[in-house]
Amino acid sequence: MKMNARQTPHFHKLKNIIPEDELIGMIERDIIPHVEEFQEWRKAAFEKIPQALLCQVFDEAVEQNPITLHKFLGQWGNLSVESVSKICLIAKHIDPKGVFEFGSFNGMTTLQIALNTSYHCTSYTLDLPPDVDISGMSEIDTYMFRKHYKPNVPKRYIDTPVEHKIDQLYSDSRDFDFSKYYGKIDLVLIDGGHDYETKKSDTENALKLIGDQGVILWDNYDDVGCPYVTKYLSELDLPMHHLKGTNLVIYRKS
Repeated sequence: MKMNARQTPHFHKLKNIIPEDELIGMIERDIIPHVEEFQEWRKAAFEKIPQALLCQVFDEAVEQNPITLHKFLGQWGNLSVESVSKICLIAKHIDPKGVFEFGSFNGMTTLQIALNTSYHCTSYTLDLPPDVDISGMSEIDTYMFRKHYKPNVPKRYIDTPVEHKIDQLYSDSRDFDFSKYYGKIDLVLIDGGHDYETKKSDTENALKLIGDQGVILWDNYDDVGCPYVTKYLSELDLPMHHLKGTNLVIYRKS
C-alpha cells in the first residue's frame, strides 16, 4: 500500500505539536520505509488474531461493573480512553492480587488500574530510569520524549488514595530480574519498548509472571508507527484476541 507522510495517523496526531516540515521528515524516515512490510505483518496477524468484544473473551459480566477513572485524559504516549476503560473493566472483573505494567510513562494507566483493583492488589510498574540513554528510540519518540516528557514531574498516582498500592520500579526490562514475581501476577500490561527484541523479552517474562492463570495485554498492535509489535504478535503461538476499538491484544490463560 502506497502511503505518504500526511496519510499516516502520526501526522494527524502530531501536526499541531511538531512543526510540519520537521514532522513530515521524521515520518518519511521513521515510518514510510516500513509500510509495505508492515502491511504483510498486519495481514498475517489478522489471519491469526481474531477481533473480539470484551464480553466474548470473558463473559457479559465483564462489561457490567462500574469503573473509576481519575486524571485519565491522556497525552502523547498514553493509551486511549477506550483502551484504559477496557483495561479497568478487566481488572475489576478478574480481581487480581498482583498487576505488572511494562512502561509506566507518566503513571496515568498505573493510576487507573490501581483505582479499579481491590485493597489487597499491588501494582508493580516498571519504567526506564529518568536519566537513561534514549538513543535507541525512533526519531519521533526521541523528539517527543525530549520536548514533552518531563521525568521530574510527579507521576499521576502521587498523592492519590491508591499511591500505597503502587510499587514503582526503574530498570531496562531486558536487564530486570523478574524472578521474585514469577507466578504472583494475574494481570500484565506490556507497553514498554516497541522494538522486536524488547517485545519478545517482555512477553517471555510476562508468561512466567502469570503462572497457571492470568491475563496479558499488549498495546500498539496494528500501529504502523510501532510495526514490530504487530510482527512479533503475528508470530507468537498463543490464543489471542484483538480487542475491538483499541490497539490492545489480549491473552487469557486458564
